[in-house]
Amino acid sequence: TIHKDNNNVSVVHKNEANTLPGHFYAIEKDGTVLGNISFQNGPVGEVGVNGITNEALIAIVIHRTKILNDMFPSSYNELALHSLCGALTAFEARTKDRVKRQVEGQNKI
Repeated sequence: TIHKDNNNVSVVHKNEANTLPGHFYAIEKDGTVLGNISFQNGPVGEVGVNGITNEALIAIVIHRTKILNDMFPSSYNELALHSLCGALTAFEARTKDRVKRQVEGQNKI
């Protein structure tokens, strides 16, 4: 378990066979799986698209937080949005740099 909230909803890292860590997660409540998240596993150039990206997940959380903040304005929401947008910008800049260096979609630094 890598996170547990005040409602006892847990995020559980799943180690799948023949994969590197950090690709599969389950969201659980009292042992019941509420959902799964599968991240891209392997370079797109080699294995194709087979999961979501960090950018996609962050974009979802940004969208949801904006909706919630419209309904229930809060300085905490604003701070979270600022941080999430910064994280998305950083990931997008990383991708642009990898494209420029012609290593995007490959297991190369």
